[in-house]
This record gives sequence, C-alpha cells and structure tokens, in this order.
Amino acid sequence: MKQPVRAFSIGLFAAGIILLAIFLYFDTPQNNTDNISQQEMIKAIEEDGYQVLSEDEYISLSVNNEPPKDQKNESKTKDKDKEQEKDQTDDTKSKQKEQDTKDKEKKEVKKFTLKVEPGLASSSISSILEENGVIDNASKFNKYLEENDYSQYVQLGTFELTTDMTFNQIAEAITN
Repeated sequence: MKQPVRAFSIGLFAAGIILLAIFLYFDTPQNNTDNISQQEMIKAIEEDGYQVLSEDEYISLSVNNEPPKDQKNESKTKDKDKEQEKDQTDDTKSKQKEQDTKDKEKKEVKKFTLKVEPGLASSSISSILEENGVIDNASKFNKYLEENDYSQYVQLGTFELTTDMTFNQIAEAITN
C-alpha cells in the first residue's frame, strides 16, 4: 500500500514542477494596465464612443442637471432645434390630444372580477385579463409582473379590476 501512495505523490510533485516551469518560462504576460497613463486610458475610452467627465463635471451634471462646459454650446443649439420642432408639432399634438380625449370618452370603464385560484400561474392571469379587455397585451403585463417581482406574490381570492387601471395598479391589487 505504501508504494502506490508514494508513486502517486511523486507523480503529483513532478506534475507540479512541470506546470511551474511552463508557467514561469513559457507563459507570455497579457497587456498590463498598470503601465498606462490616464491620458492613454481616456483616449482609449473615447475611441470606444464613451464620454469621460471630470469629478466637477459629474457633480455639475448630477446636482444641477447642467451639461459640462464643453457640451453647453452643443446643447444650446440642440435646444433651439428642439424648440423649432416643438413649435411645428404643437398644432399636431393638440389635435392628437383632442382625438385621444374623445377616444377615451368613447371607451367606457368596465369592471371585471378576477378570481385567483390555487395553481393559477401569472401568465394565465395575464391571459384572462387580456381576454376580458382589462389589459391590451398579456405578454407585456406578464413581463411587467416578472420584472417587478409581483409574479411570485399573487394572492388567492377575488379582485375587482377596471379597464382604466395601469399595470402597477393591477399588480398591487392582486398581490395585496
């Protein structure tokens, strides 16, 4: 029993020595980022399409919601262009709002009673709500439930829902 154990340990030792030699003598090092200056890093990042901000610029953006000094002129011209576009589309938007208001008035708010029974999945609930006109798209509502962690907290019971409720309102109603 001693010989097989010794042979095994010698084999492991030899393999370790070989791997160490390969690592030390034949391994080529990857590019080391410790030797890159800040200017080189900034240049590389900007070439990839990113924007680099100083600490002052970042604070200015986050606190005052103002663009950095370099971008102020660009944003002013963009703002002027947006204002011109806004003036042109204001008439169209007001007409569209009137039409939307009329459409909403035409749609009656309907009530629907949802009964959640044991074993009913959130995807099934979404389908039932779509079939009864409470929501327009079952897959979007199901995705909303899953992304906002409502799907696992759906309660059993009967819930009064209306066609004018938002996804959030419906989700809150069936999870409380």
